[in-house]
Amino acid sequence: MKFCGNSKCSTSTGICESITHGWGKLDDHGYWEHPCYKCARYYESRPDNSYGPNWPFPPRGKSNIDNLVKASSIPSSPMVDAYRKGKA
Repeated sequence: MKFCGNSKCSTSTGICESITHGWGKLDDHGYWEHPCYKCARYYESRPDNSYGPNWPFPPRGKSNIDNLVKASSIPSSPMVDAYRKGKA
């Protein structure tokens, strides 16, 4: 059983040459139908990890989008205005 506790979770190698974690259908490029963030973060943190980042990679988070939308160089539009008001 994997770190996440899911007996169906498995490991492969992705086309990006990183280790991939998940379950379900494995596509032709080595990526899983259902990614497992818990296993990816766990195996990245191990001292014996010589492969670097594991897929699925951590989400970039909303902060990058916030920085872009709040930038003064972005012109106003209905979508940008809705996002700035917290409605998008």
